[in-house]
Formats: sequence, structure tokens, C-alpha cells
Amino acid sequence: MDLETFDNTFKKPDKALQAIYESTRSIRFIISPDHTVLFFNKKAHKEFLSVFGIEIIIGMNISNYFKNNNFTESLDIHFQKTLKGEYIITENLIGPCNSKVWYKIDFHPLIIDDITIAVSISVRNINDKKKKDLKIQEQNALLGDIIFSLCHDVRGPVATILGLTSLLDKPELSEKNKEIVEYLEIATKNLDKIITKVVKDINNMNLSK
Repeated sequence: MDLETFDNTFKKPDKALQAIYESTRSIRFIISPDHTVLFFNKKAHKEFLSVFGIEIIIGMNISNYFKNNNFTESLDIHFQKTLKGEYIITENLIGPCNSKVWYKIDFHPLIIDDITIAVSISVRNINDKKKKDLKIQEQNALLGDIIFSLCHDVRGPVATILGLTSLLDKPELSEKNKEIVEYLEIATKNLDKIITKVVKDINNMNLSK
């Protein structure tokens, strides 16, 4: 298709909407402020039927579906905020209890003359990526627990070494032994500082989650 043909085709609104309906891979809706469905694509029709068991049609009012449970009520909160001009991105588990899927949901206000006339909702399946991310977080948390435990185990012997070196009668030691003890104290104190820093970093990571 050349540029002229492309321009002529997409100057026709019905052709542009048909292309969006047929070709877009993410789930797309356009909902009016009173919850009326103004537009949806082919992917939305298929997924809505599969996930909710409902066949969505143009002109249907979906306000009742926003009041069935805590999840859909939270969607309505995002919807209402978007009507006020906010752009919202959220990630949610959607579907039956035994087969929930992670979706990324974008709420975008459609504004003309500073008035939000509708909300565009784009929904994308991020289940595989989200599961990988959660698995990495789980492994990192486990690794953090292991390191924390090891630091705790090592700190005891470190304290013992520092205590024993402080009990030595250093004036009675030879110059060579004094030097050895001094190096031992410095190395042990450095090790203690490293352990303290690792534990602090792990605690900060846990607090930031």
C-alpha cells in the first residue's frame, strides 16, 4: 500500500476503527463517563468472554460489573480518577481463582476542549513476565535471608577474636608478635565493618520493598 492509498484509507473513520479492531494485540476499550461501551477491539471481545463469561457489545453499560467484588470496585476507582484527567497504570490478577492471570491495565483520559469525553482502557497480558519478576524477587529475598544468616553466624567468631586480642598482654609480646596481633585486629575490625554494611544493606532493601 502506497502512502496516498494509506492516507485515503485512514481518512475514513470506519476503516481506521476496523484496523484497530482487527489488528491491535492488546485488549482495548473506550468507555463513556456513564460506563457505556463505545468501542472495543477483537482481542477485548475474545478475552472478556473468556475471563468474565460475558459477551461485550457496543452500547452495553458495564457499571454493574464494577460492583461485583473488591477488584472491579478498584477498577472503578481508577476509572473515576481518569475521568478527572489522571493517567493511571496498574497491574492486577484477573480471572477465576484457579487460573488467575496478570494483566497490565492503562487508563487514559480522552480529552476534547479540556473535557474528558471518555476513557481509553488498554489491557495487556504480562503473566509470563510478572511470574519471572516475582520469581526473581523471591530468589533475591531467599538469598538475602541466607546472607543475613551467614553474617550473623560469622559475627560471633569475629567478636570472639576481637575479645581475645584485647586480652593479650601486648607489652610482653615480641615486636614481631605485636605486629601480627595488630594486623589481626585490623583485619578483624575490617571484616566486622563489612558484615555491618551487608546487614544494613539487606535491611534497607527489605524496607524499600
